[in-house]
Amino acid sequence: MRRRFAQYRQTGAYRDGQAVLGFVVIALLFALPILNQNRMVLGVDAFFHLHRFYDAAMQLKTGQFNYFVSLFGFNQSGRIVNAVYGPWFAYLNGLLLLLAGSWVRWQFWSNFIIAFGGLLAGYLSIALGPRTAPV
Repeated sequence: MRRRFAQYRQTGAYRDGQAVLGFVVIALLFALPILNQNRMVLGVDAFFHLHRFYDAAMQLKTGQFNYFVSLFGFNQSGRIVNAVYGPWFAYLNGLLLLLAGSWVRWQFWSNFIIAFGGLLAGYLSIALGPRTAPV
């Protein structure tokens, strides 16, 4: 296995788009059941996270920014929300929700981005990793 990756590093074969195209296909296969069934996959704490992303999307849409107090989600309760993740992650997901237009499409695109990013990061860590002599 190491020899094969060493050959790829020496020949530069990782630079062609075949691997990236393969990652796009695999990421689509991971995310496609969401669109096929037109349903979301929800966990126990999905209520909290979906309300946080909806609140961030509405803040971006209306321009009324308040990171700590929820003005749109949680039944407009005005409660203080302290999520585990930072504001950039919440606003990024809020922007993705605005662009997607529905919760099902938001989950499809977020799952696709996560799967593609993970595959690409793993591939690049091997392809562009430390260059050592083949064993």
